[in-house]
Parts: sequence; C-alpha cells; structure tokens
Amino acid sequence: ERRCSMAELVVKLPQAEYQTFLKKVAKLRKAGVDVQYQVAQAKKRVVKITMLTPVEPDKWDAICDGGTSG
Repeated sequence: ERRCSMAELVVKLPQAEYQTFLKKVAKLRKAGVDVQYQVAQAKKRVVKITMLTPVEPDKWDAICDGGTSG
C-alpha cells in the first residue's frame, strides 16, 4: 500500500480546544465533509490529533460559522 508523500498534520490541543474541535468536526460531517483523524491520549490534558484529511481552514471555518465563503 502506497502512502501519500504529503506529511500528515499533527496538532496538539488542550482539552478545551479539543472539545471545540469535536463540535466543529460534527458540523463538518453534517455538511458532508468527511473529516478523518486519529486521536492519541484523548483523556490527557493535551490531546494529540493526527489529521488524515487535508485541512481546508477557510472552507471549514465558513461551514462552522454558518456563513458562505466568497
């Protein structure tokens, strides 16, 4: 199996930001964006998230804020 050469994005979030992240992912999935990620140490103070889906911050923020981009 060949892996994409693009490095996966790894982010470390404190618990509060992790909860916000989960809410955003739920909104994105409702909007039809399939966000794939892996979580390490979900119960710790700082949660390590590996994003498997290429991140599109502008598009995602527009969806999460309920606005339209452009």
